[in-house]
Amino acid sequence: MHDLLIIGCGDIGRRVAALAIKESASVTGLIRSAEKAPLLEQQGIRVVNANLDEPSSLSGLPAKGTIVFYLAPPPGGGHVDTRVRNFCGAIAPGEEPTKVVYMSTSGVYGDCSDEWVTEDTPPNPQTARGKRRLDAETVLTAWGKER
Repeated sequence: MHDLLIIGCGDIGRRVAALAIKESASVTGLIRSAEKAPLLEQQGIRVVNANLDEPSSLSGLPAKGTIVFYLAPPPGGGHVDTRVRNFCGAIAPGEEPTKVVYMSTSGVYGDCSDEWVTEDTPPNPQTARGKRRLDAETVLTAWGKER
């Protein structure tokens, strides 16, 4: 199993971490609030305290060769996900993860009127949050292809 870097190590991130640790993976969690560190450390998660809204705090993220689970929410406004952009900008050439797993939302497809959504369904976000999530998907896909 690969080492994991979990960006946004809240409830779901801690569940992913528990499963990975059970399989003997090393897990690092990025948190914004230092008071959450003891809970994560108690679970066996190494902690990196950084803020996706402050690019200078992201220097030296331990991403090289890891699987990144990007679970952090987008920022509260606008149509672009500056947090994903800051994450991508913080990873130096040669320090890239092996894979990024991004948790998005069905909101990138808009209101599909109870119709099935498949890989062929074109995105059609109708809310600002859906647009930010689609922006993040687009940025991460392009970033991955560049690497």
